[in-house]
Amino acid sequence: MRVSHQVPWRTLASACVISGLVLSTNVATFADENGESAPLTVATQSDPQENPQNQEGTSPLGAETVAPVATPKKTTAHEPLQSPEGSWIYSGVWQWKQPDGTLLKDSWARINGSTYYFDANGTMASNWFRNSDSWFYASASGALTTGWLNDRGTWYYLDSETGQMVTGQKQVGNETYFFNASGAMLTGWVEMPDGWHYATTFGVEVHGWLNDRGTWYYLDPSTGIMQTGRRAINGTTYVFNSSGAMSTGWTKLKEGWRYSDSNGVEYLGWLGLNGVWYYLDPSNGVMVENASKSIGGRTYTFDANGKMKTGWVEMSDGWHYATTLGDEVHGWLNDRGTWYYLDPVTGIMATGERTIGGNSYEFASNGAMLTGWYKRADGWHYRKPSGEVGLGWQRVGLDWYYLDPVMGIMATGERTIGGNSYEFASNGAMLT
Repeated sequence: MRVSHQVPWRTLASACVISGLVLSTNVATFADENGESAPLTVATQSDPQENPQNQEGTSPLGAETVAPVATPKKTTAHEPLQSPEGSWIYSGVWQWKQPDGTLLKDSWARINGSTYYFDANGTMASNWFRNSDSWFYASASGALTTGWLNDRGTWYYLDSETGQMVTGQKQVGNETYFFNASGAMLTGWVEMPDGWHYATTFGVEVHGWLNDRGTWYYLDPSTGIMQTGRRAINGTTYVFNSSGAMSTGWTKLKEGWRYSDSNGVEYLGWLGLNGVWYYLDPSNGVMVENASKSIGGRTYTFDANGKMKTGWVEMSDGWHYATTLGDEVHGWLNDRGTWYYLDPVTGIMATGERTIGGNSYEFASNGAMLTGWYKRADGWHYRKPSGEVGLGWQRVGLDWYYLDPVMGIMATGERTIGGNSYEFASNGAMLT
């Protein structure tokens, strides 16, 4: 008895090609050359860009994203038998009966232009099925599906040659798409082994600039990988943070702090903000911090926060002094009536005894040049208002004093000077 699998005709509205079709009162069956009925291909397939999956993308900023796995190598397991002899039979399931009466099992077969798979029981596969560690999809009629498949609102791609479900990254035509481990096409942010990528609501990988919810990102024009750090784009340098967001204002990368304007363009050289000056190295854009730097033939000093210092600045090698314009001072400095001396080469504040221009000067531990009387371990000494050491006879106020011509030590008691005897009080004043 001939068995006919009946499908309501309205179900076939989306079928592309049906060969050997027999119509009878809104019912369609497929009759082969032997007159046996076969199931019809009724899978609905279309390009996802015509009816894209409506899926909100997730951001790489800490959001959980399904990481796709690599697409398996194409299997050779489904080399189909070409036009096997036999006929369709139906007893609750569709099977292929061979001329010797046995069922076609564990085999692929090419029948009337379509590829079918029969399992270990000889049952024709339909819907999703697994073979040789790969997933495939067969329509309700059992015909193997290739290309784009929309299954209950989710897009999948079946390899155009093998029919294997694709996972991971796949180029289809001129566009790149991403699929998770279950084969579902991904949209929004996608994490791959090489980094983050982004796919539009149509699933197409984005290259170049991307504005995602008001934040700018840059995807490599060749690889589509989300960029982080410093990147030159069309001759202009931009900075992207660790989440890929284009930076404006201050951004800290592993090399140090950088600054970008409101358009994301990296700033180089002098930067003035709120009355404070910073310097971004023109060679790499990194803010100079906790260091002295020669800029345009002048030396400037910057603190640990990158702020240009003025006035007294303590560095690892000692104290320095910068003018209100930030220039480091070298040589003599009069700060509020007190004289200091900054090394002509290093700019370091002098302390202790120094010979400058052939004259001896003394500087306290705070750098202030000594004048007047001061005491050392060997006795009292005297410095003129100019800072030069007082030697020999010196008149200070209304009194005369005598300081050793070599050692500069103040004389006390009785002394013979130039063949004459003199008496000095304990405070050094000559007695008359």
